[in-house]
Amino acid sequence: MPSAGILPFAAFCLVSSAGYLFNDIMDRERDLCHPGKRMRPIPSGKVSPFIAAVLSGALLCCGIVLAIPVSGPFLLLLLLYAAVSIGYSLWMKNIPVVDLFCVSAGFLLRMQAGGEAFHVVVSPWLFMCVLLLSVFLCAGKRLGEFRALGGSASSHRGVLALYPQVFWTGLCT
Repeated sequence: MPSAGILPFAAFCLVSSAGYLFNDIMDRERDLCHPGKRMRPIPSGKVSPFIAAVLSGALLCCGIVLAIPVSGPFLLLLLLYAAVSIGYSLWMKNIPVVDLFCVSAGFLLRMQAGGEAFHVVVSPWLFMCVLLLSVFLCAGKRLGEFRALGGSASSHRGVLALYPQVFWTGLCT
């Protein structure tokens, strides 16, 4: 008999993979402007957007089916994670600061769902630490992209042009 942790783990792996695939489909044109991401399967043309979309939908459905026997609240957190992931890919990644908190929400929802799956209460301190650390790491990643891509940064990630200059100088000091 498989461990009780296999279903929630597999469900989140499948749903998060579906979200990443969907985001790659949505970003395929912009990823062509990035020195590393242009070689990924979808922007390079090795995988068609249609095949990626079918795979993304299949992964999402399989993840949801696996989550059903875990618990109702776990399924709800998984669906909320999927909604945030889809919303991020469609429009929220284009709104300054909201993009940072969407990424952070993914970590927080995974943590809460893990607590639900294993009947563990997530401490408010752990919640706050994960929130702050994930926002910090995401802001650092944005700063890294801004520095690495220079003037072409906004052609890869449009939201970088929408942050006020003080955001970048404040992170650098």
